[in-house]
Amino acid sequence: TSLDLNDGDAAVIAFYDAADDALQVAGWEAGEWRVEAVAAYPWAGSYSSLAFDASNRAAVSFYDPREGNLRYGRLAEDRWVVETVDANADTGRYTSLVFDAAGHPCISYYEVSRGNLKYARWDGSAWVVEVVDEAGDVGSYSRLAFDSAGNPAVAYYDATSGNLKLCRRGG
Repeated sequence: TSLDLNDGDAAVIAFYDAADDALQVAGWEAGEWRVEAVAAYPWAGSYSSLAFDASNRAAVSFYDPREGNLRYGRLAEDRWVVETVDANADTGRYTSLVFDAAGHPCISYYEVSRGNLKYARWDGSAWVVEVVDEAGDVGSYSRLAFDSAGNPAVAYYDATSGNLKLCRRGG
C-alpha cells in the first residue's frame, strides 16, 4: 500500500486488492472513492509506490510476482500504461518511486535473487538501471529522495548486518 496527495491535496492510494487479484489505485474525487485497476493478475502490485508527476498524473512502481520483474505504470489519456523496468532475475520488491527535477521517474528497489539494492531512472528514452549496493543482502525497505542538487539518496535495510543504511550519490 502506498499513499500520496495530488496537488489538490486529494488522497490517492495504490494497493493490492485480493478480491480482484489486481493492483488498484483509489482516489478521493467529488466526495467519493474512484477505484481503477492498474494491473490485474495474482499479487499484482506487491511492494507498490505511488507518486505524481509534474502534470499531477499518478504513477506507480510495483513488483510483478508472475515474472519476478520491476514494473512501472502511469496514467496516460485516462488509462493505465504499464511497462517493465527491470527483468533481470527476481527483482523489484520494496520499490520507492520519485520524480527527479527533470520530471523523470526514478525507482529504488530490492533485487531478491542477488540481495542487491538497485536504482532505475528514465533518461527520456530508456530505463537506465544500476546496482547501488551489493555488499551482502542489502536493499529491502528502500526509500528514495533527492537532495537540493538533484542527487539521489536511498535509505534501506542491510539484512546481513542488521543495520539501516544510507547511500547518496555525490554528483
